[in-house]
Amino acid sequence: MEHHLSIEESIRFGWVKTREHSTLIFKALLTLFGVQIAEQIVARVLVGTLEGAVAAVILLVLTVVLAIGFTNIVLKLAEGKHATYQDLVPPLAVWLSYLGAALLAVLISVLPLLAALLVCLVAIATLPQMLAMGVCVFVAAAALVASVYLGLRYAFVRFAILDDTDIIKSLRTSAHLSKGIKWWLIAFTIVIVLLNLLGALLFLVGLLVSMPVTLFAFAHVYVKMRSHHA
Repeated sequence: MEHHLSIEESIRFGWVKTREHSTLIFKALLTLFGVQIAEQIVARVLVGTLEGAVAAVILLVLTVVLAIGFTNIVLKLAEGKHATYQDLVPPLAVWLSYLGAALLAVLISVLPLLAALLVCLVAIATLPQMLAMGVCVFVAAAALVASVYLGLRYAFVRFAILDDTDIIKSLRTSAHLSKGIKWWLIAFTIVIVLLNLLGALLFLVGLLVSMPVTLFAFAHVYVKMRSHHA
């Protein structure tokens, strides 16, 4: 059974959902941006002070929590469920599990690069210069391919963990859903990155549109693949 994924259809879904729920989405995003602006102000005004350090940590944690909450809102709306502004602050268990799953996914994805760095350092210390350089190039290329593969393998973790707060299960779910569509995910990710770069060029207004549209698009792909594998 084919998955019938379409980049154009996914982006269109993201645009429609952003437009339909614009009040909630923009309110949540402006809250998130407001906290990030507060971080910048604290970093400049209270630089080098204990109060500034404490405030910076609090605002950083708040930013992470709100970002998780925003992802939760988007997933709910993508599933056709009801979401409210209060969902912007998820329960403690949810955002702790989310952080754990996200950090573990990142760690697994960068392990090949760390291993390649270690091999390269050993090669430089023990082999002739030209041979060491060849080993480093080969190992670095292989590690980059492996890291990209693992990154794609766990691309759906941020949504899977919101469905079930079991960290290991969310990793397995993402690996299962991404099976057989990694080349498609590469193209999809490139489009998403380009859209957000375009949004960044238009400053705040552009990101207010590109961020929810692309996140809705990714959530749509997750929901579609989850249904496909049900």
